[in-house]
Amino acid sequence: MTILEMLDPRHTPPLHPLLVNFTAALIPTSVISDWLGKFTKKDSFRSTAFWTLTLATAITPVTAYMGWRWMNALQETQTNAMVFHRIMGFSLAGILLPMLYWRFRTFRGGRPTSILYLLIMTVVILAVAMQGHIGATMTFGNGSTAP
Repeated sequence: MTILEMLDPRHTPPLHPLLVNFTAALIPTSVISDWLGKFTKKDSFRSTAFWTLTLATAITPVTAYMGWRWMNALQETQTNAMVFHRIMGFSLAGILLPMLYWRFRTFRGGRPTSILYLLIMTVVILAVAMQGHIGATMTFGNGSTAP
């Protein structure tokens, strides 16, 4: 088996379910750290917020791409939920770049984040939670414990 064959999602375990956990943890960690930094005025929280958002911005497009590859490898019929999940995943990956740029400018300037930034990122957390719920429902069903 060649290296390319080993990287083919039909021959490897799907990486998407693993990578989603990074996005699901890093974005809320960033936003919570920024809220804490806003009210405690501690630079350590602001620094944590910037670096965790940087990591989330790097990993989330990879997560979306690996989900797309996994979906294609499964060769299943596209459901409305899957189409919405895919569009939302790539949209979330896309919004992180301008948000990181905004966050970088305040971090570099040594300024606290604005309330507007924090509110937008709080909405992003809600979108990530909804995205995770949709993905989990497609993977595990409606919550029943029966296999």
